[in-house]
Formats: sequence, C-alpha cells, structure tokens
Amino acid sequence: MSYDISIRSITVDGFVSKVELRNHLVGLGLVADSDNHLLFQESGVTRADMDLAWFENGNYVEPLELVNCIQVHIPYACVETVLEKIVKQCKQIAEKWDWTLYDEQEGKYL
Repeated sequence: MSYDISIRSITVDGFVSKVELRNHLVGLGLVADSDNHLLFQESGVTRADMDLAWFENGNYVEPLELVNCIQVHIPYACVETVLEKIVKQCKQIAEKWDWTLYDEQEGKYL
C-alpha cells in the first residue's frame, strides 16, 4: 500500500518525450531501473518510486514515446519521514513541465 500523488498535465498538449523526461529526472538524482520506472533513494534506500504514464479519460496507461503524467508511490511506512521532501521535489518537476500535482487519496489538486 502506498500514498499516491500524480504529477500530470491538465492540457491536451502538455506532454513530453519519455526519454527527455526520464533524463531530466535522472539529472535530479532519481534512479531509473527501467524505461518507465524510477526510484527516489536516500543513502541507497528506496523511499518512493514513480511510473511514467499516459493519463487520458481518468485512466493511466503505460506510455509509448510520449508522457503526460508521473505516478508517485510513497510506501505508507515512509510517508511521515519523506512526504514533505518528495512533494517539494514533485512541485519542482511539475513547474518544469507546467503540470500540476494531484493527491490521489484526497481527490484534489495540491
């Protein structure tokens, strides 16, 4: 179980190439362990993970070449210690691509 946040576009043209986005995220210090999956790590310990996705009509699907959403998953065991730090980094990512943060639990934009 995890606390989930989405970083996603709210416009139809708010997408980016998967390669460009993944390279940007790796440049921020995230660890890519596959084409569509990255890890937030502290001292080599995974604190959260994220999936690159395509969001359309309320559904998340695995992207092909373009991405308009990042799904962030924070294990409940880590929420108290890393939520604030991860939300801050997610806001920076959202600002870079002119996307927004969406709290999946609360069903509202942050």
